[in-house]
Amino acid sequence: MTIDPSHFGPYLSLGLLVAGSANRSVATLLAEIRNAVFSGRPNSEQGEPRSVHAVEKFTNASVEGKGFVYRVRDTPSWWRGPAISTPTGARHDSPVLNDVLHLVLVVKCARWIAVYTSHPSDWGRIVRAVEDGSVTKVKPMPADLINGAFTHSTWAMPTVWMKGLHHPVQTKADSKQLTGLNVRSVIDQFGDQTYHFSSGRSRVPLGVDDYESIGLSPSKHRIWLGQSADFADFCARTEWVLKLLSGASAVAAPIAELAQPLGSLDKLGVPDEIGWAPQGERELWTSEAADAFALLERVSLDLDTTDSKIIEDDDTGDRTVHMVVHLVAQGAPITDVMLEIRYPQASNSVALRVVPAGQTDELDDYEQAIETILVEEGWGKIRYSDGHVVSGRVAYLPHYSAVPFTGWEWVDFTTPRPVDVTKEKPTRLGATDRRAADLSRIGEMGDDSLFSWAYDRWGEGRPGLLLCDDGSGEIADFLHLAPLDEDGESLLTFIHAKGGKSGDPDRGLSASEYEVVIAQAIKNLAYAEPEAIAAKLRALSANARVWNEEDPGLDAAGFADELLRRGRKIRRRVVVLHPHTLRGQYEIDTGGAAPNLRGRHAQLSTLLLEAEATCRSVGAQFSVIGADL
Repeated sequence: MTIDPSHFGPYLSLGLLVAGSANRSVATLLAEIRNAVFSGRPNSEQGEPRSVHAVEKFTNASVEGKGFVYRVRDTPSWWRGPAISTPTGARHDSPVLNDVLHLVLVVKCARWIAVYTSHPSDWGRIVRAVEDGSVTKVKPMPADLINGAFTHSTWAMPTVWMKGLHHPVQTKADSKQLTGLNVRSVIDQFGDQTYHFSSGRSRVPLGVDDYESIGLSPSKHRIWLGQSADFADFCARTEWVLKLLSGASAVAAPIAELAQPLGSLDKLGVPDEIGWAPQGERELWTSEAADAFALLERVSLDLDTTDSKIIEDDDTGDRTVHMVVHLVAQGAPITDVMLEIRYPQASNSVALRVVPAGQTDELDDYEQAIETILVEEGWGKIRYSDGHVVSGRVAYLPHYSAVPFTGWEWVDFTTPRPVDVTKEKPTRLGATDRRAADLSRIGEMGDDSLFSWAYDRWGEGRPGLLLCDDGSGEIADFLHLAPLDEDGESLLTFIHAKGGKSGDPDRGLSASEYEVVIAQAIKNLAYAEPEAIAAKLRALSANARVWNEEDPGLDAAGFADELLRRGRKIRRRVVVLHPHTLRGQYEIDTGGAAPNLRGRHAQLSTLLLEAEATCRSVGAQFSVIGADL
């Protein structure tokens, strides 16, 4: 049976393709798309999808199109009956099924093609089929052309979704959604520079005081305009979209203040880290994403860089690196997955794929889950030591501050006692495992830990009160309450210590070394008020050690009492004691430095400047103690 499309009024959510020629046949393209849509269905569907109706060929002004309606049998999301779950979380053999009809339309205007799919996973299948060559003579619409067609620096953007390129920390959102009259005016040029544009809404002018609000997701090659009034409206607005694309100039990213995609992939080498985080509301995930997440949610990814190297193709100039990804659960390895990362010379998008184990082209459960999460959904992030980050498939270099952080205190860690800068806490005598901490040895002769260095600096024979609050729920590793100054105020110092991974005298700069301790320091500013500190010390830190020159028997409750006696005249200071950074490595002429060193310097400066700004926002000073070498 053939359906007259005049009865349709689809929601205007369109995937975008561009053909090599205006002569690309709609009928042939639709047949290839049908094959792509029918293959690789989600596990929640039972049986093969079946074509039910063809959609009559239609024309409207300069567009032409065809389509079809198909039926699937879908397990309801609420069904949890017997024999429903495999180890991967896939549903099968359900006696309770929905019959669901879905629509696919292909609309062409010259070389420019819009595809409407009502099933949430179909567009992803079509894109994969284009990339593997089973849908031919077309390619996904380039992201920079979508940006160029539907955004302009003078056009308002009322909504923007941004994804973070920084490591996940408790003090900074992984992603952001901003809304307003024009979000361009509220971007934080300092705090938002480690985010990249993901999707948004733009007001495209139609005339004087008239505009079309259009949503765009360039990395997914999609746009949306809302509900169509009828099929003529659907065709007219789709034609308008395709004509805008035909005259568009490339724009790398809509918002200049955010991280920008790289123009080429020449600077990408062997990556350092890999990770992933789910995006968006779970209810909006595809079935494939939900199944992959069910398998991977208790697993961490560990990228093995051992013996990895870049291999260059002599014919194309493309470069490829194969990486082993260890899947780890509760510290124990589960399995390994081989990831191929390719840097095409003629593209600015990284090509990712999971390499099947053995001689088969079929992916096993874990391999398919990694393929879905990292490649198809684009939830993965691949990080490089020079600051580059691949988010989804696009490579970025976040904007890092060229202004150096000046709040350093450089210290000689060979005096008054020699300190092992990799050793955070004292350990039990004779213990070889550094997790065997013995805080009773803080300050003991011969101990070479950073905790004992802190005791030498703020405790032994010094005025004021020093408390070690190390442990679960700590405010800081140490709190130091100085005597009253001339203005009747007291300085309260929060000291956060962290041992470095390396004591090598030539160790380089590293922002990642500081991310955890900085996040901890900023998070604990919630305890910055004396009343909150006192309550926490009494409830959770009754056995904390206290050193006081005037009252050697003082305990945590006494520290809390003294803090409250000082009233509200407390000045606060956050000190990060982490000697990984060497003065000689940081105090350099960045203008003449190698690009890698310049990038690492900017990353570290940005991280510390952001922490300093956060501390200042609550009236606290911030400083970092590094090694004077």
